[in-house]
Amino acid sequence: ELRAGVFCVAGECRYRADRIGAEAYAQRLTSEARDLVRRPSPLLQRFERLLRAILIATGLLATILFIQFNVEHRGFAESLKATTATVTTVVPVGLLLGITVVTAVGALRVSRSGAIVHDLNTVEALNYVDVIAFDKTGTLTSNRLVLDGIHWSPGREVDADWLRAFAAATAGESGTSTALAAGLGAPPPGFDVVEGVPFSSDRRWSAALVQGRGGYSRNRAFVLGAPETVLAASAGSGDVAAAYASASRSGLRGVVIAEAPELPDPAQRLPTLTPLALITFRDELRSEVREAFDLMDELSITPKVISGDHPETVAALLGQLGIEVERAVSGVDLERLDDEDFDHVVERATVFGRISPALKRRILDSLVRQGHYVAMVGDGANDVLALRAADVAVAMASGAAIARSVAGIVLLNDSFTALIRGTREATFILGNTERLAKLFVAKSVYAYVLIFATNLLGLEFPFLPRQGSVFSTLSLGIPALLVAFSAPPPRTPREILARIVRFALPAGIAVGVCTMALQFAVEGLLGRDVEEARTLVSLTLTVVGLAFFVQVVGLEDATLRVPWRPIATAIAAATLGAVLVALVRTTTTREFFGFTNVSTIGWASVVFASVAALVSQYLLSRHWRDLLRLITGQWRETEPQRGRTG
Repeated sequence: ELRAGVFCVAGECRYRADRIGAEAYAQRLTSEARDLVRRPSPLLQRFERLLRAILIATGLLATILFIQFNVEHRGFAESLKATTATVTTVVPVGLLLGITVVTAVGALRVSRSGAIVHDLNTVEALNYVDVIAFDKTGTLTSNRLVLDGIHWSPGREVDADWLRAFAAATAGESGTSTALAAGLGAPPPGFDVVEGVPFSSDRRWSAALVQGRGGYSRNRAFVLGAPETVLAASAGSGDVAAAYASASRSGLRGVVIAEAPELPDPAQRLPTLTPLALITFRDELRSEVREAFDLMDELSITPKVISGDHPETVAALLGQLGIEVERAVSGVDLERLDDEDFDHVVERATVFGRISPALKRRILDSLVRQGHYVAMVGDGANDVLALRAADVAVAMASGAAIARSVAGIVLLNDSFTALIRGTREATFILGNTERLAKLFVAKSVYAYVLIFATNLLGLEFPFLPRQGSVFSTLSLGIPALLVAFSAPPPRTPREILARIVRFALPAGIAVGVCTMALQFAVEGLLGRDVEEARTLVSLTLTVVGLAFFVQVVGLEDATLRVPWRPIATAIAAATLGAVLVALVRTTTTREFFGFTNVSTIGWASVVFASVAALVSQYLLSRHWRDLLRLITGQWRETEPQRGRTG
């Protein structure tokens, strides 16, 4: 079957158009490739759940506040305004922007590894890839064949000049013939090609009638083709067949040159041939492939080599790199399996040979169905379906335009190792996203606590919107930018949502309770005005926020080998703290933001409340299970239970 874009390089061809327009293969493939493929990454899905929970809680809170304000006879407009001003403190404003900046910086880091990023979500998704499927040609190899050797049948070495003449005449028809001509060199003068039969992938052979002059005064017909095809039509092929079996086990490609009594008719079966030699070729391995497999092993990524070559050839090629192949399977065997056995073989096998484009997509679907997060590397139009089925689509820069159009990442210089390096760099996004989320979600939690506590105690809200902009900028906004451009933690677990919640809940509750206690003490016990209480609460929230910044960015996963990170983070936090002090002590800014002049006792109360919040956060983080058991009346696990337990 001919498809659009095919052109004749030799001989002649007649064809009939069976499908045209939208029904043509190229049009159907292009139309499918143009359909937008949304690949939500696992991190994005987790944050959607987190933000959905925050939005639901915020909606319920807004409803309760709006009803309360109306009950207090504030009027509809005033109630709506007060509700909006209060609820906006809960929303983690800036979190999505911060994640976008982190992702963009991560994409820049990945591009330095030798890749062009088309889709930012793809970069973050690299963190979750546990299987990478790729072809042998152009990935493990440089897509260039090199002549390895010629294994002559006994007494046939005298035909070497005829072989050179045949190779020179057919050079350019295929990569094999080009490599053969380059390896043998130019033939001596005295040869002409009278007629030829071009190579066909259906026949798997080519032929030429070579005329010799002078000392080679005769005509001879030669056939060059796949060993399985040529040897099947040959007589006395035992030596060549044995050499081919040995070459296949060594990872070499092979073709057989044979002599025919006359030039074969391409429409007929081959006549009885006389095998002359087995010609072996080796793929030129990329120098960095060993590094790529070492990196995949370090990152716990399983490689799946999907190739059109014989599976034993691919397995032997990997063996040359010192890579052990647990199982190699042929596409012919795969197509005979039912779905259950198919999934089992796909899970266990490393090398897949003789794979068609449709079977390649089925393999990808099987891996995804079994719970793997799969990246697919492709370069041709036939890879488009598999690329669309993968979670992360990667194309080679030299590949077909249609393959590059559906890929989220394009590899410059066709370097497969660049993808593995980029996968390691993608941990930048995961680690710094976790840091940002901890800071912003903790702020949302203490905002909930403050809103409920102030309404429960009948107090004014503890800070004005403009005061909130001060501590949000100093303890969240500027630190978020510093986090976006900072070095990521060395190792970040992929399940970060639980880690975010384990930090944000204790931190938010501790800050909310301590600042609420500070406001109650200032207003209720000391009888000071609400402006002074709001000033002290705002200062406390800023100081604790900066302490969280130091804790999350500077101290978590810190080691003595890299002491600069805690020191640099502490210096940044101290600088922002100095800015806060300057804002409060400068008359113009103090009056603009609604702060009052803070006395020595006021500063001492801020320090005390901040320390109390940090200590409470530590205790809650370490002993929250014991607190839950205490609240629910359960026994400690270390204490034996007495009496009947059933």
